[in-house]
This record gives sequence, C-alpha cells and structure tokens, in this order.
Amino acid sequence: MLSSWQGIEKFLLSTLLSAGAATGIAQWLGSRWLKKVEAKYNRELEGLKAKYAAELESYKNELERSKQLLQAEIDKTFLVTKVHFETEFDALKKVFALLADVRLQMPNLRPALRIVPAAETKEDRYRELSEACQKLQDAHNQLVMTSENLNPFYPHEIYLQIGECERCVRSELSDIALSGVDAMSGSSYLKGEKHFAEFLAGYEKVSELIRGRIARLAIIRSS
Repeated sequence: MLSSWQGIEKFLLSTLLSAGAATGIAQWLGSRWLKKVEAKYNRELEGLKAKYAAELESYKNELERSKQLLQAEIDKTFLVTKVHFETEFDALKKVFALLADVRLQMPNLRPALRIVPAAETKEDRYRELSEACQKLQDAHNQLVMTSENLNPFYPHEIYLQIGECERCVRSELSDIALSGVDAMSGSSYLKGEKHFAEFLAGYEKVSELIRGRIARLAIIRSS
C-alpha cells in the first residue's frame, strides 16, 4: 500500500516538475519573441524618425529658399504714395503713346512691299516719301519734347532707352535726306530695314522696362 502511494507521489511530482519546466520554457520563448518584435519595431521606428527628420529638414530648406525669394522680390519693390504712382504712370503712358505713334509711322518710309498705282511716276513716289518723312519727323519731335518735359517724372533708365529709339529715327531720316532720290533704290531699302529693326528692339525694351517698373511700384496704404 505504501509503495503505491509513493508511486503516485513520484508521478505527481514528475508531472508538476514537467508542467513547471514547460511553463518556464514557454515564458522564456515568449520573452525572446517579445524582445525580437520589440527590436524590430524599434528599428522601424528609428527608420521612420530618420525619414521624417530628413523630410522636415528638406521642408525647412525649401521654406528658407522661398523666404529668400520673397525677400528678394520685396527688396525690388518701390513703396510710393498714390500721387507719386499716378504721376509716374501718367508720364509713362504719355511718352509710350508717342513712341507707339512713331513705331506706326516709321515703316511707311521705305516699306519692303507696297501697292503701286499704275500711273505712279518717280516724282509721285518721292513726294509720297517726303510726306511720310515729314509725318515721322513731326511724331519724332513730339516724342522728344514730351520725353524731355516729363523726364523728371519717370525712371532715367527708361528715358535713356527712349533716347535710343529716337536715335534710330534720326538715323533713318538723315539717311533718306542725304540719299535724295536714291533713297527709293533697292539697296536703300536694306538700310531702312536695318534702322527699323534697331528701333523695334529698343521699342520692345522700353515696353519691357515700363511693365517691370509698374509691377514693382506698390502704393503705401494710409492708416
């Protein structure tokens, strides 16, 4: 009887020890698995932190560049009063209107192509050329007078560029005057095209300068 109980005790003890060992092993394996998972997520977390840190630095750099560009634009802006703006704008508008009139008159002197009346004589053509020269001369004189009178009220850079356009007109008129009837010859038309091309280049530059100037003017707001 005693030996039976001893056998039962050994069995129970063995079972308990086995259960305890299994529990310990399970706990150890679970602990290792949790550590691996934790290490994995820590690595992923560090990777995300590095990624977001790099993106944040990129955004900071982009923001700084944008701020610098904005500051550069602000630095190019001229703060003026409403009266100053209106005075300068009116001066530029008047001068450019006269420059545009010259631009329309100049091609009429020695056009590359023109419709010729069947009965036109050389004298008729020369008279037409003289009349066209006089119209251009009048337009040029009006431009020069207005440009000089309004010179203090708009940027000197634009004034100088308008002066270049006036020079091209004078070159064309002087060449025609010196050439006389030869101004109507084929080779003479090439000079006219050259003078007009130079004038157009100056004309476009004036237009560009005026647009840029107006864009940079900012009216001071009264409080």
